[in-house]
Amino acid sequence: MKSFLVVLTLAAVGLFFGATAAMAATWQKTTDGSSVLFNNDPDGSGAGNDERFHVCDTSSDGHAVYAEYAFDGGSLTKHNWGGGNGTCKNFDHQWSENKVVKFRSCEEINNWPNDCSGYESGGRS
Repeated sequence: MKSFLVVLTLAAVGLFFGATAAMAATWQKTTDGSSVLFNNDPDGSGAGNDERFHVCDTSSDGHAVYAEYAFDGGSLTKHNWGGGNGTCKNFDHQWSENKVVKFRSCEEINNWPNDCSGYESGGRS
């Protein structure tokens, strides 16, 4: 009986930690001058109470960059960053569970259409 309880306890612990680790994920989209990384658990806690966009300017062309995102068909929101080549900025959020966010990475180009990646979807279930 003791060995059965030990095995059952170890299995439960493994399922708990396995499920927690599986929840954390990172998605990335890039263009020639911008990069956006979305992480649904940047502190690694598995608690489900934090999300982060990491927006980077990756070229020395004088163009600002931004992350553009929306939830499940909602309106688009931007996180602008004009810090210059090789610089990045974090935008932290605390969204509820079961949110799926679509996002893309964009570079603002004066008098031309902005250079944007395709959309990527990520979130926490």
